[in-house]
Amino acid sequence: MNRCRVTNRNGQLHFEDEYRSLTSEMPIPSAELQIRAYKDTSELWAWSKTMDNDVAVVRLANGEILVPFKAYNDLRQRLSQ
Repeated sequence: MNRCRVTNRNGQLHFEDEYRSLTSEMPIPSAELQIRAYKDTSELWAWSKTMDNDVAVVRLANGEILVPFKAYNDLRQRLSQ
């Protein structure tokens, strides 16, 4: 698993959790943790029924998608499409 944090431009923490890939159980190597540019913030957040909250979805430049471990089952099918 990878640990991810989402902060605002001032460094204030908005969300932090353990993340996993939608396609692999192995942690993503540090060299591949390049977040792609988002068109707008709507691409960053997804509703998780399990966590009863919006959670940050990390979309990497290589196409990999990382989601909070606790929300994996909840988001896997919806985001894999």
